Amino acid sequence: MEKLLETGKVKSIGVSNFSIKTLEILLPHVKVVPTVNQVEVHPCLPQEDLRKYCEEKGILIVAYSPLGVSPRCIIVDFFFFTNVKFSRSLIHLLRA
Repeated sequence: MEKLLETGKVKSIGVSNFSIKTLEILLPHVKVVPTVNQVEVHPCLPQEDLRKYCEEKGILIVAYSPLGVSPRCIIVDFFFFTNVKFSRSLIHLLRA
């Protein structure tokens, strides 16, 4: 990929689904730090540690699922962010 960058055929290099561990393995072996890391990030999976690590290394995070992947996550976030208190029946429904 770095050779493609040198030819001018691509403007930047990115990775997908790289954790801190895999980035730590990759970075000592590359000349060019990836520009972006595309990972699953949403309110139910904020990945704060990975976001901080990437920020320190100059790698941008691109979220491929910013609204979450399950209806349960969206329902929980809706009630959390609108400060609605959970009723017993709602909690029972979400556990199903």
